[in-house]
Amino acid sequence: MQNAKLLIEWTLEVKVTVKYLTFVSILLTIIIMNAKSLRELQQKGSKAIGTEPIVVTARKGPVGLLIPVTAESLPRVQQEVQKMLALESLSETWKLARETGLDQMSDLEIEAEVRAVRKIAHAKPKRRR
Repeated sequence: MQNAKLLIEWTLEVKVTVKYLTFVSILLTIIIMNAKSLRELQQKGSKAIGTEPIVVTARKGPVGLLIPVTAESLPRVQQEVQKMLALESLSETWKLARETGLDQMSDLEIEAEVRAVRKIAHAKPKRRR
């Protein structure tokens, strides 16, 4: 597979209204320098990995992202990846809520739903260890 050069810069501003109004503004810059197939990574191993992030591809397109880290940068990189995954999950949840009409629920309806779920959870017998 040919190496691909890609630069993505975007700003995401999320406005959430649940019980309190929250504003979140995130600036994300991703620089991806290489795309390599799973086959190439399997064949070349660590020799295929350099100092730049790599988009891992398969027949149907991208399947992962390899990000070079050091012992010092690992905690920060893990934290940032967790944030991005959480934002993606939140985005998918909002999309599902819009598709099913759940985004139109009032605060009272949401609170009633939460109470009902908690009532069921508290009614279940606790397991003994």
